[in-house]
Amino acid sequence: MMRVEFSQLMRWVLYPLTMILTTVVFMYGLTWDSLSLEMATTLPILGAIVVLLLAEWQLPYKKQWQPRWQDIKNDGTYLLLVQTLLPRFFSWLLLIVLLGRLSEGNRIGLGWWPSQAPLLLQALLVTLLSDLLRYWLHRWNHTLPFLWRFHAVHHSVEKLYWLNTSRFHPFEKLLQFLMDVTPFVLLGVPADVLALHLIWYGVNGFFQHSNIDLRYGWLNYIVSSTDLHRWHHAREASVSNHNYGNNLIVWDLVFGTYYNPKDKSLSDIGLQNPSYPQSFSEQLIAPLEPELDKKPVLTVSLTDNIINFLMKQKVRKLKKELFNDYKNSTRECQSIQERLLLDIVRRNQDTDFGKKHQFDRIQSYQDYCQHVPISNYEYFRPYITAQAKNPAHKALMNDEIIMFNQTSGSTSEPKLIPLSERILQDLQYSQQISLCRQYELNPAGYRGKILGIVSPAIESISEYGIPIGAASGHFYKNMPSLVRRKYVIPHSVFEIQDYQAKYYVILLLALQHHDITYVGTANPSTLLKIFETLKEHKAQLLRDLEERSVHVAEALNDKIHRNVLRQLRPKPSRIADLKAILYREEGFTFADIWPSISLLTTWTGGSCGVALNAVLRLMPTDTFVMDPGYLASELRGSITMDPETQGGLLTFQSNFFEFVSRQDWERGEAQFVGLHELRKDTEYYLFVTTQGGLYRYNMNDIVLVKGYFNGCPLVSFMQKGNGVCNLTGEKLYELQVLSALDQLKLSLTYAQVLADEESCIYRAYMEWSGEQQYPISELSVRLDALISAQNVEYAEKRKSGRLKCIEVHYLQKGTFDAYKKQSVARGQNESQFKTMLLQYQQKFPFDFEPYLLP
Repeated sequence: MMRVEFSQLMRWVLYPLTMILTTVVFMYGLTWDSLSLEMATTLPILGAIVVLLLAEWQLPYKKQWQPRWQDIKNDGTYLLLVQTLLPRFFSWLLLIVLLGRLSEGNRIGLGWWPSQAPLLLQALLVTLLSDLLRYWLHRWNHTLPFLWRFHAVHHSVEKLYWLNTSRFHPFEKLLQFLMDVTPFVLLGVPADVLALHLIWYGVNGFFQHSNIDLRYGWLNYIVSSTDLHRWHHAREASVSNHNYGNNLIVWDLVFGTYYNPKDKSLSDIGLQNPSYPQSFSEQLIAPLEPELDKKPVLTVSLTDNIINFLMKQKVRKLKKELFNDYKNSTRECQSIQERLLLDIVRRNQDTDFGKKHQFDRIQSYQDYCQHVPISNYEYFRPYITAQAKNPAHKALMNDEIIMFNQTSGSTSEPKLIPLSERILQDLQYSQQISLCRQYELNPAGYRGKILGIVSPAIESISEYGIPIGAASGHFYKNMPSLVRRKYVIPHSVFEIQDYQAKYYVILLLALQHHDITYVGTANPSTLLKIFETLKEHKAQLLRDLEERSVHVAEALNDKIHRNVLRQLRPKPSRIADLKAILYREEGFTFADIWPSISLLTTWTGGSCGVALNAVLRLMPTDTFVMDPGYLASELRGSITMDPETQGGLLTFQSNFFEFVSRQDWERGEAQFVGLHELRKDTEYYLFVTTQGGLYRYNMNDIVLVKGYFNGCPLVSFMQKGNGVCNLTGEKLYELQVLSALDQLKLSLTYAQVLADEESCIYRAYMEWSGEQQYPISELSVRLDALISAQNVEYAEKRKSGRLKCIEVHYLQKGTFDAYKKQSVARGQNESQFKTMLLQYQQKFPFDFEPYLLP
């Protein structure tokens, strides 16, 4: 009974008694000559802390608010760095300023302060005035969005106890210092008066946040009490936007923000976002995220924030200096094309090719057509070989060949596409324009880390001593070091010869990052391969992350191995998260592993659409997809501008384009038209003249005009020109097969349809990315019906029996990888590897027979 009565008494008297005793101890300490002002201030505060610790233990308001060690560690850091050391630093700066004024013969203080008044009276006056200033600062912290982002750190507490009163962002602490100390120093307030004010400020703040069941009674109308401050920390903004007082509550009463309902109880405290970061380091940069207090938002490191700021400024500069001029140039794309053609001809008229084709006589496009035939690569091969063997011999172009792009050709010998410094500059310009457009459409994609997958800058050395590689790899390798820090894969990883090991290492390095927002790879099938690797090797990947090792080290050279180990720095919390994700019973997707992916750049057209559908099922639902444009080893053909249609502007400033409508070309008529003559919704075969010595080169690609941008056509790649098969007169197009597969919504990694001329049958080979959705016989019937619905002649030939029902075969997992590996070995560029969905079986270079499922 005595204990209960004592507890009840302490609930009423603990606060006023502690405040009185700390004041008395301070006043008494001032009388000790041996005790400095700093110690006289510190001792009563330490005594109050002991009282608070005992009271929270014996008289808790909520037992669930008792702090954990992590809470104490975090809030103790705030107490030491923000509440103790930082004010000392601010005071030192203020002292430097004031000493500067003294050295100029000025007085410190305006002499307006009643310094002769009793100490207690002066301290009360300071507290009253300071609270007026702090009241408005606090209120503005809640009403001005910019200031609230910093003040939200203080409101992030999910439990109240004495120590987390110190949780303030350093920037807000600076503002408080300007209100608490600076004005009164300038007014000439004595140091001991300020010291007593700071004792009241500190001890009252500890009580405001304390987890003690106290009773204030009529003091709730004078001081900013524990009762009132708990309402201020309510999660509901309409409640927390009250009781701004720091020590006193009188200004809330004066300005109408007092709140202390008798018929309500406090429920949740904290912010609307329950996942607001809680560690000291994370909260330092949390204000950089405008909406973080309201909803989960990706938080990135301080380094990434700096890089993001610099990147934003860079894009603004590019937009001002390049992108706006580029958009304006689309209004005169045809005149630019005409000038470009004549410039290419003039620059190369003294080459062997130029002399043979009388470039010196060409004065117009019509002259050009008369002197230069439409050609394939084999027509240029002798000139390329001659110039590669003897760089001084300008056989094809006057620019020096500095590297080759390589791709497969119609013969067993691969094609080597010359690249010059001029071409690399044009490609860099195109990259900058593409960056501006992507950033304009989806800046969130550049917020976090970037997972980019490219071919290596140098893959091998040709017999002529000229490097063979990829321009994309060249730019990746030579990007600025600061920007490179946003990329999760170092360029050296792309040089790994064993591409199974390469995908493993890409995954290993990418998994340690939770904040990937941008994924870029030319072919979406690469991402399916990565996902299959993850499912197959998840246990080993987790072991490597824990042990900071590389399971496939034997496939790496020493330099790459050391580089990978340097990059491998996973946090234990990330490994724990990955274990929980990768071993879920319901499975996992990329969205689970990297939930902040916002931008995916990959090919969307042609046969890539099959793999893209499977990839999108693995991505976050709101992932923004952007086609990188019409890309080939011979040139960068377009820059995507319209995300709805994935239509892109052709690179009309760098390459000269000619077109023949698909209908005309396939019936043997070559009616060439220019860029300005293209018609919307019409398909064209494409012929290019490049800066790299390809003149009227037949790309054998079909593009579709999707619309216009300032009168300049927007195009997208549809399919290779030979993506048409004709067994019995049906003329089946690749797009018709693609459409049928799209309607079936199959989860496929790879699909290939081959036309067997001998048996008059189409065979569809499919590698599933997940579980098989149909029995083979049922899928054959469904696919046959969908194709018949799109192609009248196909349907007629099926009815007559001249064409057999399409035959479906299921492939083992890894078949596409085997086909790709064979193609790469034959010279195909890995990162730009494309397949034609529809081909003739007799000409198809890969045997599916060993890979068929029973």
